[in-house]
Amino acid sequence: MRPELPTGTVTFVFTDVEASTSLLSELGAEAYADALADHRAVIRKSCTGNGGVEVDTQGDAFFFAFPTAPGALAAASDFTQRLASNGPIRVRVGVHTGTPFVGDEGYVGSDVHRAARIAAAGHGGQVLVSAATASLVQRELTDLGEHRFKDLAAPERVFQLGGGEFPGLTSLYRTNLPIPATAFLGRERELREVVELLDREDARLVTLTGPGGTGKTRLTLQAAAEASDGFVDGVHWIPLAPLRDATAVGATFALALEVGDRPGIEIGTSIVAAFSTKRSLIVVDNCEHLVAGVAELVGQLVGGCPKVVVVASSRERLGLQAERIYEVPPMAISDGHALFVDRASAVRPGFQPDEHVNAICDAVDQLPLAIELAAARVRALSTAAIHERLGERLGLLASRNRDVEERQRTLEATIAWSYDLLDDDERRVLRSLSVFAGGCALAAAEAVAGADVDSLESLLDKSLIRHRVGETGEDRYWMLETIREYAQRELDHEGEADAAGTRHAAFFADLAGRVDAPSTYAVSDAQRDLFVSDRANFDEAHARALATGDGASALRFVRRLGRATGVVGGSARDWYAKGVASLALLGGAREDRAWALVRTARVATLAGDFARARSWLDEADALFEELGDGHGSADAIGARCVVELSTGNYDRAVELAERLAALAQALDDADPAAAAAGTRTPSEAAWTLAWALLGQALMENDRSAAERSRALFAARADAGAAGTLVEQAASLNDLSRSLFVLEAYSEAIATGQRALGKLLELEDTLES
Repeated sequence: MRPELPTGTVTFVFTDVEASTSLLSELGAEAYADALADHRAVIRKSCTGNGGVEVDTQGDAFFFAFPTAPGALAAASDFTQRLASNGPIRVRVGVHTGTPFVGDEGYVGSDVHRAARIAAAGHGGQVLVSAATASLVQRELTDLGEHRFKDLAAPERVFQLGGGEFPGLTSLYRTNLPIPATAFLGRERELREVVELLDREDARLVTLTGPGGTGKTRLTLQAAAEASDGFVDGVHWIPLAPLRDATAVGATFALALEVGDRPGIEIGTSIVAAFSTKRSLIVVDNCEHLVAGVAELVGQLVGGCPKVVVVASSRERLGLQAERIYEVPPMAISDGHALFVDRASAVRPGFQPDEHVNAICDAVDQLPLAIELAAARVRALSTAAIHERLGERLGLLASRNRDVEERQRTLEATIAWSYDLLDDDERRVLRSLSVFAGGCALAAAEAVAGADVDSLESLLDKSLIRHRVGETGEDRYWMLETIREYAQRELDHEGEADAAGTRHAAFFADLAGRVDAPSTYAVSDAQRDLFVSDRANFDEAHARALATGDGASALRFVRRLGRATGVVGGSARDWYAKGVASLALLGGAREDRAWALVRTARVATLAGDFARARSWLDEADALFEELGDGHGSADAIGARCVVELSTGNYDRAVELAERLAALAQALDDADPAAAAAGTRTPSEAAWTLAWALLGQALMENDRSAAERSRALFAARADAGAAGTLVEQAASLNDLSRSLFVLEAYSEAIATGQRALGKLLELEDTLES
C-alpha cells in the first residue's frame, strides 16, 4: 500500500482535457506538448499546495486524492482560474467524497469510478461537485439538479463550483436502464470491445453469450450506458428473465418500448413502425429460455428499422444472420480479486485480502456471480476456510439476500436454469462430457460421451461448453469447473457415472499407446504434444483404474506413459506412487507388467530406492525371459545399469553396459529393418558405458577412461543432432561433462551453452 495516500474519508479530484484531439490538430504536436506540460505544472502546483496527493496520471488526465473536501475545492478553483488565463487548455473537473478501500496498487471501490464519471459529464473549465462533497464545504455552489451517469447508479444531485454558464451535462437521458445494486468493476477490455461493436455500422445485432454467472447482464448494461451518446432517440431496456410465457414476448417488448397495441395489427409490425426512423439502442436481457420468439421479433426490428441497434444477453445465441456474437469470458485475475475485495468489504467493513483470495477466485473459474457469492461468506468464514470448502462449490455458494432473483440465489440454481433448457440428448451428452478433465478432442467426445458435431455445437451455442484449438491443432471441447461439478452430480444422480468412467479409462488406455516410444529421448514432438494435451485425462483415467482395482489398465498406463512423463516432467513422487500402486494390483498382461516393472524401477532409482528397484528388475528379467522379449530384456539391463551408476558401482555398470551392447547388436542383426528405422535413437548401451567410464575416470583418475567416455558422448551427440530437442540437449549436456573432466573447460562451457539453448527452445515450444 502507498503510505502517502489519504485514508478514511477521502475527496477525489479527476481532471481531463476537453477536445484534446482537436487541440492537437490545431496547435501541432510540439506546441500542444508544451501547452500540456504547462497545464500539468499548474494542476500539480495547485493540488499539492492544498494537500493533494497525485494518485495517477494518464495522457492528459489527472487523479488526485485529498484528505479534506475544502482542500480539494480550493485546488480545483485555483487551477481552473489559472488555466483560464494561461494558454488554450481547459479541463473538465469532477470532485467526489467517499471512504474507499486502499489496496496495494491504490484506491479500490465505486467512489473512484463515481468521481471519474462526474468529471466526464462536464465541460472545459467546469468543476462538478457531488452531493457528498457539497455537504462538507461552505462555498458558493450552483445546484444543477439530479443526473444519472454512465455508471448507472441512482440519480444524484450535482453541483457546480461557481456560477459560470456551461452547456447541459452529458449525463444519461431518455432511458429506462435499471439501477444496478452494485458498482461495475473491472472488465475494461471487454467493455471497450462491446462498445466498439455497438458503434460499428455493420453490427446491428450484438449478442453477449456465456454460461450463467459470467456477468453478461452487467456488462451489457454498462456497454449500453457507455454507448448511449450515439443513440439520440434513447436506450431501451427489456428484461425477459421473469417471463415464462413465450406468447407474451411481443407484449413485453411493446410495454418496454412504449408502443401501444393497435387492433388488427400484429405487435411486431407496430413496433417496427414506431422505430422505423429512430436512432435507438434496444437492450434485451436473458433471452435463452425464449430464443425462438425473441429471435423472430428482433429479426423484424433489425430488418425494418435501419437506425436501430439491438444488444442482447443470452446463454444461447439467437441464430440470426445479422447477429455478431461476443463470448463473455471469465474475469481477469486482477478484476476478480478487486470484485471479491469490494463485495467482501460490503459485508465485513475493514476486510483485508490475503493469499487465499486469488485461490478462491481461481477455484470458482473467475465467474463474477460465484466470486460475489464466495465473498459474501466472509461474514462467517475466513478466506482460508472458504477456499478449503470450495471442493463443494455448489452447496457453499449461495446468497441470503432477499432481493436476488431465485435463479441466481445459488450457483447451482444458475447452472440448473441452463440445464433444464436442454433436450434429453443434450443433457445426456453434457453429463457424459463431465468425465473429462481439462476437456477432450472430438474423437474422445464421440467415443466416451456419445457426442457428435451437432450436439457439441448446440452445447456451445448454449454456453455450457467451450471450444479451443489444442497443442496439436485439434479441436478441443471443455467446460468450466463449476459447470463440470454440476454435470458430474447429475451423472451420478442418473446412475451413469460408472459406465462413463469405464469408457473414459478404456479410451485413454488405448490412446496412451500412441504416446509410448522406444526410449525417453525418442519421444517425438507429436507424442509429447499429445501427452500434454490430455495429461489431465491420462491422470484421471489412471486414478480411476487404481480406485476400481483395474490392474490391467493401470499397468498399461505405467508402461505406455513412462517415457513421455520423463520428457514433459512432473512430480516423480506422484508418478512413483502410481507405479507402486499399479504393480500391487492383480490382473493385467504379463508383458504389460514386465514393462511396468522396468518403468517403475527407473523412477525408484531417481528416488534412491535402490533395493526395490533391483527387486523389480529381477522380476522383470524373469518375465521377459519367459516371454522371449529381447527388447524388454535390453530395457531392463539398461535400467539396472542406471542403478549401478547411481550407487557408484562403475565396474559393474561397465560390465552391464557391455552386455547390453552385445544384446542390442544381436537384436539389430536379427531384424535389420527395425534397426535401420531406429538409427536416430541413441544407444542406451553406449550412454551407460560412457557414464560408467566417466565414473571410473573420476574415481581412479583414469584419463584413458575419460577419453573413451568423451568419444562415446561425442558420437552420441552427432547421432542425436537430427533428433528431438530433448535428445539434442541431453547429448550435448553429457558431452560437456566429459570435456570438463578432461579439463577442456572452454569447450565444456561452449557445449553446455549449446545444451542450454536447446532447452530454452524446448521451453518456448511448450509455452506456445
